[in-house]
Amino acid sequence: MIKLRLKEMLDEREISVYKLASLMGLKNPVILYPYYHDRVQNYNKKTLEKLCEALRCDLDEILKYTHDPPPKSEMHGVVEEKN
Repeated sequence: MIKLRLKEMLDEREISVYKLASLMGLKNPVILYPYYHDRVQNYNKKTLEKLCEALRCDLDEILKYTHDPPPKSEMHGVVEEKN
């Protein structure tokens, strides 16, 4: 499972979503809400690039891979394998 750490990063740096949007050159922070709340299904390459540039970080600081399965609430249409 891939986990977005954007909320944690902004909290650590004491940056609001509005400030981040401004740093990214966005007029409206709405596009960032799915990233902030870790609800993105398909990551936009350009958005990830802008996030890294604005936060001056590497992609692996924003995205983390874990072997933990996603919560049931996030498994829309996913069929679980049975052993």
